[in-house]
Amino acid sequence: MLMWRYLLKQFVHTGQDISSNEEEDIVRVTRNDLRFDISTIRAATDNFSARNKIADNKYGCLYKGRLSDGQNIAVKSLHAEHLNRSFVNNEIVLYDAKVQHRNIVRLLGFCLKGDDHKRRFLVYEFLPTPLDRLIFGDPLVDGHTCLDWGRRYDIIRGIARGLLYLHEEYHSTIIHRDIKASNILLDENMNPKISGFDLAMFSNDVDETKDVTFAGTMGYMDPDLFTNGTVSTKSDVFSFGVLLLEIVTGQRCGRHWLEDISEGLPSYVRRNYMERTILNVVDPKITDGLDHQIMRCLHIGLLCTEIRRDARPTMRSVVHMLDCYTLSLPDPSPVVNNIDELDGGSSVSSNYLMSSVIESIDHSGGGFVRTESETSITSVDVTD
Repeated sequence: MLMWRYLLKQFVHTGQDISSNEEEDIVRVTRNDLRFDISTIRAATDNFSARNKIADNKYGCLYKGRLSDGQNIAVKSLHAEHLNRSFVNNEIVLYDAKVQHRNIVRLLGFCLKGDDHKRRFLVYEFLPTPLDRLIFGDPLVDGHTCLDWGRRYDIIRGIARGLLYLHEEYHSTIIHRDIKASNILLDENMNPKISGFDLAMFSNDVDETKDVTFAGTMGYMDPDLFTNGTVSTKSDVFSFGVLLLEIVTGQRCGRHWLEDISEGLPSYVRRNYMERTILNVVDPKITDGLDHQIMRCLHIGLLCTEIRRDARPTMRSVVHMLDCYTLSLPDPSPVVNNIDELDGGSSVSSNYLMSSVIESIDHSGGGFVRTESETSITSVDVTD
């Protein structure tokens, strides 16, 4: 218990966030064409009518709407009393910096001054379907057909390209820090787009950042955070690997975690790989895929979820692996259950450590498409 308390202290934020704490600073650095008037938002959502509500939580609601020119939009209405300002700041600053890619959700504008002064609004392009609903939902209930393998493969490649843009192709390195199924939205053509940038960080072209706020979603979080207290692009690579395994297996990492605390989804897939029973983990709803292509994706997922950060590929390498079938892949490492097997450190099981975190902190999250098994952590304050 003392060990994980000590480790968590390393994650308390000591540096500057990428954005200001003051609303006036946001307005000063953003373009005028991003600002929406509250009357425009009310008209688009039919005065926030219940039939236009898509989702809600204690932080606010998500509405669909339509502008006067016919464009469909999604509006996040955030309650000021529950608002972590960095959630709004990060989104606005990132998009005002002209972060644009076909696989990243586009922010259309914002409204910081609602007519009741108790809400803030972010306006996005409307994307009808979150990925988690398609992968884990019941088609009979949700009205969606099951994704065939071709669609799943295209979604995996699209997410990888979006992350590559954030990590290497934008002029400053951006670490998302919360890649997960509910933060991937699909357009009408099933093209994936990364959303949920409230935890994102600029790292000033440096691949690793120390002393960051301990944050993310359990099951997707980089285990290396528990040993060195740093976040890097390889943290996103780990999360992407978990997401890739979810897409191929049809299993939630969180649900698998809760059923067997000794073995998370990556370890479950890794064990089957080592036992040469890897096809047993494939989603039974996939009936049209090529075995060698499916196995290659699982192999890439295992490489991305290596416990050691330096053993994981970069997103550029991942994109190359997905696009080039003739490229040989290194063997994934055997199953590792304990941190002491990694670097001679603590003998505390990494799974036990992370489960202790779940039980010991006050959970909070900014997401609006939240699944039962997701536990999001926006910060941890550890005291002696």
